[in-house]
Amino acid sequence: MGTPIKLDGSDGDIKEFTTNEENYLAYQIGLRLAAAAKNTPGSLNDIQQGGATTVGTYTDTSFDQAVGTHPESGITTTTTNTSLYQNPGSGTETGDNFKRPIHWNTALTPDAIQEMTNTNFNACIDRLLSTVFTNDYPGTFELASSAPSGDYTAEISNIFTDTRTDGTTVNYSIFKRRTMTAPTTVRSIAIKRDDESTKPDNFAGLQEMTDAEITETFGERAKTRIVASLIGTYQLRSSADGVPTDSGTWVAKGTATDTRQEKGDVDYTRNSTITSVDSFAGDYTGDFTGNYVGEYAQDFVGDFTGNFSGNYIGAKSYLGGDTTYTGISTRTSLGPDAFIEGQTNDYLGNFTGNYVGPIDYVGIADYASTSTRNSTDTFTGNYSSTSTRNSTDDFVGNYGQDYVGDYVGDYTGSTILATNETIETYTLYVRTA
Repeated sequence: MGTPIKLDGSDGDIKEFTTNEENYLAYQIGLRLAAAAKNTPGSLNDIQQGGATTVGTYTDTSFDQAVGTHPESGITTTTTNTSLYQNPGSGTETGDNFKRPIHWNTALTPDAIQEMTNTNFNACIDRLLSTVFTNDYPGTFELASSAPSGDYTAEISNIFTDTRTDGTTVNYSIFKRRTMTAPTTVRSIAIKRDDESTKPDNFAGLQEMTDAEITETFGERAKTRIVASLIGTYQLRSSADGVPTDSGTWVAKGTATDTRQEKGDVDYTRNSTITSVDSFAGDYTGDFTGNYVGEYAQDFVGDFTGNFSGNYIGAKSYLGGDTTYTGISTRTSLGPDAFIEGQTNDYLGNFTGNYVGPIDYVGIADYASTSTRNSTDTFTGNYSSTSTRNSTDDFVGNYGQDYVGDYVGDYTGSTILATNETIETYTLYVRTA
């Protein structure tokens, strides 16, 4: 149905087009579409003109913070949506070059040549449009970040932009094919009229159409049929959407990807360069094995087995007993040299010897000297002094101070990384049949 007629030979014979010969008509349609502005019927557009159909929406996702930002609770995301449209409307068929082609109508009795009716012409155009969009003729679109091979130029520049926190930006454009190698030239026939304003009544014979007439006639009706037949319509689909589910045959025509920085765990291995000056006020439950240099103000409950080299200035009562004193006094006696059993004596000298005998000590003494030996006993009291050394014991209590240094333990939570991940891939599809 709707097969154009051509001249056959040089004697005025006529013949129907073959399928391959129709490629030249499809090529002329492509040239018309390639020359059309983006606001014409059937063309893709980044602006939604009256009644335009939304082809699809691209979403750009990016973090608002820089690489290395942590913690995850402080990371926010921005999304930007950009839609693509396809214009509605009809082609213009009132120009002087618009001439309706003829075909061989077998529905007449007898068969005869006739100008194509709208039904026949539409069937012819739909068939030619399928050739245009299946074979990437001029006038077809491609989505890409750079021009595809062939004669493509940007129809809608940078319509989609993929941005990332690291400053990377990828722009995607809608490219239109402008030219191609022309198929073998085969021109259709139309009725010749001496006065085109009186058509269709004025008949002056048959005439082969010029390329300008073919381009306008077939091209303008093609704009109308893209909108009506949906052959040559586009859809932008995410990978989650998949291939269009609408009727017809759909072919992919390029992709655009939305990426952003990845998030993940980062191991921090830096060492602290500060010294903690906070006081430890909890209970110390470990063994103290270092040198104690502070003032010990608690009660001593252990056994003292070392040498005493300080001054004893208190009073004592010596109650007798079996005692052997083997030390050596280095002072001069100020009173009687003998101890009298049962009598209290004040001893005011310096005692530097070893006392190894048993005594009962019931007096009161002030002990003000500093111990210079290492204690091997276990400390079980409350330790309230400030330690000036580095502790090697495990801390098992509660630490209530603010930590202002570098943390060298496990650092948990997600951080914005330098690597990127794909969030979504968008594919532009065209209906070819």
